[in-house]
Amino acid sequence: MDLKIQLSKVTVNKLLNLIGKQTTDLLQKRGLKQFNSQSLADILIKINGERNLLSNKKILEVLIDTFKPEEIFKIIQELKLKKNNDPWGELKKQKFNKGSKEIKLLCNFFNISNEINYENDTDLENPKVISPIHGMFPYQMEAIKEVNEIIKNKKNKRLVLHMPTGAGKTRTAMSIITNFIKDQGDKSTIVVWLAHTEELCQQAHDEFISTWEKIGNRRFSVYKLFKKHRHPIQKINDGIIIMSLDLAYTYTKNDQTNFLSLSRKTNFIVMDEAHMAVAPSYKQVLDLLYSKTTVLIGLTATPGRSYLNLGEDIKLRDFFNKQKITIKIKGYNNPILYLQESGYLAKTEYFPIETNLDIASIFTKKEINDELNRIKNGQDLSEKFIKKISEDTTRTNIIVEQIKKESLNPNNKIIVFGSSLENIETIYSILYYENIKSACITGKTDSNLRNTYINQFKDMESGLNILLNYGVLTTGFDAPKANIAIIGRPTQSVSLYSQMVGRVMRGPEAKGKKVCKVITVKDPIHGFRDMGESFNYWEDIWQ
Repeated sequence: MDLKIQLSKVTVNKLLNLIGKQTTDLLQKRGLKQFNSQSLADILIKINGERNLLSNKKILEVLIDTFKPEEIFKIIQELKLKKNNDPWGELKKQKFNKGSKEIKLLCNFFNISNEINYENDTDLENPKVISPIHGMFPYQMEAIKEVNEIIKNKKNKRLVLHMPTGAGKTRTAMSIITNFIKDQGDKSTIVVWLAHTEELCQQAHDEFISTWEKIGNRRFSVYKLFKKHRHPIQKINDGIIIMSLDLAYTYTKNDQTNFLSLSRKTNFIVMDEAHMAVAPSYKQVLDLLYSKTTVLIGLTATPGRSYLNLGEDIKLRDFFNKQKITIKIKGYNNPILYLQESGYLAKTEYFPIETNLDIASIFTKKEINDELNRIKNGQDLSEKFIKKISEDTTRTNIIVEQIKKESLNPNNKIIVFGSSLENIETIYSILYYENIKSACITGKTDSNLRNTYINQFKDMESGLNILLNYGVLTTGFDAPKANIAIIGRPTQSVSLYSQMVGRVMRGPEAKGKKVCKVITVKDPIHGFRDMGESFNYWEDIWQ
C-alpha cells in the first residue's frame, strides 16, 4: 500500500487541520483558494517523514479511517489484535511507538524501508595526504598556548577566552579541556560546562564527543543535564557534565547539599556566553561551584554585558581577574579583518529586514516587562514570547519573500532559521505550493531523512539550495558552501545569534566561500550591533 495515495483519501479539510491554521491562513493570504488532497498529503509526509508520520497519533487516526474492510482486517490479524465489530476503533487504541515492533509492521504494510543506504565512493587516491580530522588553525593554537600558561602558572585560574564568531571558540575550548583531562592521568576528573540554551548545551555535548573520540586517551563519561535529561549529581565522580544554567540555578536553591558536593569534586568549569557570568542567578551558580584550585574559563565573542552600563562590564572584568585571552594579529587592530583576509572567515554582508510589528498590540505590558527582566538577568527571550511573534502571518510572509528573492541565484545555498516548529513548517508549505524546492529539518525529523537532506544541500549539483530548520542546525552542522543565513528567530543571545551566523561564515581556507550574507529579521526589540565593531568594543575596560 502506498502511504501518499492512502493519505490522499482523507478530506481536504481534515488535511488542512493536520497541517495547521498558521499555514492555511498564509496560503490563503498569498492567493491560494483551492487545495487538493494529493499536495496536502505530500506536505504532511515531507514535513514529518513517513515513519514519524505513522507514529503521530492524530494523523494515524485519520489515516485509519480510510482503510477498507479487507485492509483493516489484514492489519488487525498481523498485529494479533482482538477481532470485534469495530476493528477501526480497535486499531486506534493500539500504540505505535518509534522503534516498536508495531510501527515496524505498519511500515512494512506501507512498504516503507526501515533503513536508508548510502553508497561510499571508492578512494583511489595514492599516496593519500592526511590532514588531522581535528586539526587547529594557527591562531587557535596560539590561544590554547596562552590559556595553558595561565592554567599552569597563575594562582587565579579564572579567565575569558575571547574569539570572534566563526573562529571556533567551542572547538578551541574542547581541545584545552581534553588536554587538561589527559594531564590528570588516571585521576578522577570532573569538568562542568554551563550554557544557557539547550541548543548550546547540545553543541557542547556533540563537540566534546567529537574531540575526545579523536584525541582522548581513556574511557570518559559525558553527562547530559539539560532538556529532560537528568542524572544524580552526587553520584558523578568522573566525566564532563553538560548542564543548563537554569537547571544549575535550580540545584543551588533546591538541592544545595548535593550541588556543593559536586563543587568539591569539580576540577574545571566552562561558562559559555561569559558576558552573562555576573547576572545574579548565574553568578550564584559560579560562586558555589568554583574554588581556588578550579579552572574557570569563560567563552565569549563579546566580553561585556551592556553597551550602556559601564559598571556591569567592570564587574565582569573583575570577576575574571582581568585575565582575557584574545586573538592578537600583528598589523591588525581587529582580528576579524585578519581572519577574513586570510580566508578563515568569509567577508560578511549584513542586511536587516524590518517587520514593524506593533509589539504593544501583541503583548500585555506585563508580558513585555517579564521579557525585559529576563534580558536584564542574562536570559534570552522566552519560547512563549518568540512563538507568539512567529504567529504573525505578515512577518512570515516577509521571510518567504526574502527566501524567494535569494533563491533566484542558483549558486546560493540558503539556511533559514525559523522561530517555532509551526513557523518553519508553514514556510516549507508555502515554498512547496509555489514550486520552490526546499527541505525542512526539525527536532522530529527522522535522522536518516535529516542526513539525506543535509547531504543533498551540501551537493552543489543536487538542486536543493534551501534548508529550513528550527532548533537543529545551529549546532553540529557543517556545510561550507552555505553562503546565506536568513535569521527569522528573534534572540537576545549573542552566542546563539553567533552560532546561526557562523553556519555561513566558513572562508576558503575552511572550504567555504569568500563572501556570505546574513539577513536578520528585526522586530522592534533590542537588536544586535555589527560583530566586527563589537569584537573590540570592551577592550579598554579590560586594560
